[in-house]
Amino acid sequence: MPRRKRRTSYPSPSSNLPAVTVEMVFDPPPFIKPQRRRGAKAEGVRYEAKVHKHLAEVCEYYAPAPWLYAHPNGTQDGYWRQPDGWIVDIPRGKITIVEVKVRHTDAARTQLRLGYEPLVRRLFGEDHWQYSCLEVVKWFDPHTYFGEAFRMVRDPAAVDPGWLGVYVHRA
Repeated sequence: MPRRKRRTSYPSPSSNLPAVTVEMVFDPPPFIKPQRRRGAKAEGVRYEAKVHKHLAEVCEYYAPAPWLYAHPNGTQDGYWRQPDGWIVDIPRGKITIVEVKVRHTDAARTQLRLGYEPLVRRLFGEDHWQYSCLEVVKWFDPHTYFGEAFRMVRDPAAVDPGWLGVYVHRA
């Protein structure tokens, strides 16, 4: 597999996606190599592990860090995405896509709405599922710019469909 430049743009919302096939892949891509993180990145990785453990305990169906591979139909040239997780609420027919950050940031909204949500919608379809997004943070600053309205939630699975929720978890 040839080495690719890191993609900095995200696909447009799902209604505008060209014919794209999305697959959930259970093994990491071959180009992912284990590495030791230091400083702020290491803090983020440690915090994310604690959040995964917490969400697995409080949510009935939580899938941590699934890999998604998207490629235009008929080709193998595609791109990889890895949301931090998703919460599946079967009785309500809702999937909540999760992004974990140490500090509240607009980058989480961009990743959720433009990077992950269109692909998850394409993977699971629109007929039987509703979708919401959740940013899980350790530190919340209400003065941080955020590009859309959001709701603070006390239960990570309680984000209303269509909304973006922010859940503070001080692990």
